[in-house]
Amino acid sequence: MTGEIIKAISKDGHPGLVFCPVQIITMYVENIPYEVSKGINAYIASHLPDSDYVVKAIDANDGKMFGKIPCAEGKHELSETKYVFGLILGADGQSVDSYAILPLSSTKLGPLKKWLTSLYSVKANNPPLYAFRCVIKTAKQVNKKGADTYNIVVTPFGGTNWKECLVNPGEDWGAHILGQGKKMFQAIEDRVISVDFKSMSEDDVKSAGSSSAKVSGDQEEVPY
Repeated sequence: MTGEIIKAISKDGHPGLVFCPVQIITMYVENIPYEVSKGINAYIASHLPDSDYVVKAIDANDGKMFGKIPCAEGKHELSETKYVFGLILGADGQSVDSYAILPLSSTKLGPLKKWLTSLYSVKANNPPLYAFRCVIKTAKQVNKKGADTYNIVVTPFGGTNWKECLVNPGEDWGAHILGQGKKMFQAIEDRVISVDFKSMSEDDVKSAGSSSAKVSGDQEEVPY
């Protein structure tokens, strides 16, 4: 477990993080509201979307399941969080450098939905998610009513065509990436790789969209 945080993708002019998504897991993260905790020891628990706790909280919130959902008699709040497990590739897109889990919530869910819609719309014999080489960057979003924020921007590796960013299984490097993606997918299914939900520092809570996660693995080292 390295506990490494990838911050370079936030820098202006940085080429971005070359990434192949492997698996996406949805959880509802229960935190003490940020205005109370200031990000310090804010994490309480994580819940499956269909758990009684989450269902009751959504019902009490007039059925609204987006944004901050009050729970624990209003003392805590739930946030839908998508954990994107994947491979970090080298700058050439032909080698696997490491593994990562990206916790996305709040305003980052919109770009994630757009990203996945683009991948699932590609007609190429139903390739797995880890066949797509993507570039993840952050871009400033101007807010006229408050402070500017940053959000993720995901584009195809090497151009604008998602089909052209697919790995080539006929090449040794392509077969290696696919093999590593399949291995990681199975490790997630077998819970060899999982998210160990713990509180993050104040800055990390902000950068992750108020989600809290660190990574644990019995056999894999996974930076987050």
